[in-house]
Amino acid sequence: MQDHSLLKWDKQALLGLCQRLGSPSILFWTLPALMLLLLAGTISQKYLGLYVSIHQFFDSWIIWLFGMIPLPGFYPIMIVFSTNLLFRFIFRSPWSWQKAGLHMAHFGVLVLVIGGLFTSLSAEEGFLAIKEGESNQYVSDYHKRVLVLFDGDTTLQSVDFKKLAKHQEQKIGPFTLVIQNKCRNCEITARTENVQETKSQKKSMAQFMALSDKPLEKEDELNMSGLSFTVNNEEYIAFEGMPKPITLQADNKDYQLLFGKDQRALPFTLRLEKFTQDNYPGSDTARNYSSDIIIVDGKSKIEAQISMNKPLRYKGYSFYQSSYERTPDEIYSILTVVENKGRIFPYIACLIIGLGLLYHAFMNYPRTKETRS
Repeated sequence: MQDHSLLKWDKQALLGLCQRLGSPSILFWTLPALMLLLLAGTISQKYLGLYVSIHQFFDSWIIWLFGMIPLPGFYPIMIVFSTNLLFRFIFRSPWSWQKAGLHMAHFGVLVLVIGGLFTSLSAEEGFLAIKEGESNQYVSDYHKRVLVLFDGDTTLQSVDFKKLAKHQEQKIGPFTLVIQNKCRNCEITARTENVQETKSQKKSMAQFMALSDKPLEKEDELNMSGLSFTVNNEEYIAFEGMPKPITLQADNKDYQLLFGKDQRALPFTLRLEKFTQDNYPGSDTARNYSSDIIIVDGKSKIEAQISMNKPLRYKGYSFYQSSYERTPDEIYSILTVVENKGRIFPYIACLIIGLGLLYHAFMNYPRTKETRS
């Protein structure tokens, strides 16, 4: 008898906890915090730039106020918000056929919020540069920089730039690097020391140039990151866009070290057949530009066109015509590549919300008509 009473009490306690998790008071405190976060993140874009603002306010678990006071970031606030909606939907909603439409609409909002969280955590974005008449399948990340060690054409190891710390050792392949300096936005300056006095310690481009910090650009894509490091007491520098990789030797074998934007391979290849630019009459300003491409996917070849207002979607990837680069002899088409595994969530959520509202209107139409008569 006591065990049965204890089990009944546990069920009641659990039900009470679930009902408290769905309490409107939680939403009452969560919504102002979310609104303040959105306001702060939006205003900060003017001063910090889009990437830094998104990373600091909307892509974070903790926000450090004044660098020392921890506040909940966007993710924990949205988790509390979503949990409250879920428990309110299940445990505090009056279940009846008359209210089913509103419940469907609320569930659609919950699906939309969960889909937004999933997209924020899983979506990847980068760019693909293709020379006219050639093919490419490697997407470069807009923001992530890496230090990569190669053995010929084989990638041996890749180290995230964020994990490299000043005056710390970093093991990469058979080498131990000691990081001397790193900068998210570097300025290249000529060395002032006498070259003959320093060339025994400084190797490659480090003999003639040095890297120093300069203020960050608001657009993160314009920042040129770099670092200086020593290997066996010999100093090297590496930076984005460096003309050739650094060659290091170990056990009578040559290795190449390269620094730049992180790259990932697509499961298919894009070939640029033709790039077309339409200018406004009487000017060199582009009105529209487009890329005629061929998707090579195994034995399949698919012709497609990507223009400024006509993206291409293929196998979960979206390709947007973002820009181009032209030299006297060559032309490159720059495509923004977005992989969004949660792209289906908004469509499902809107469908559920729409059906719920239609059902609610249908169920309440006869009662409304009687009231008016």
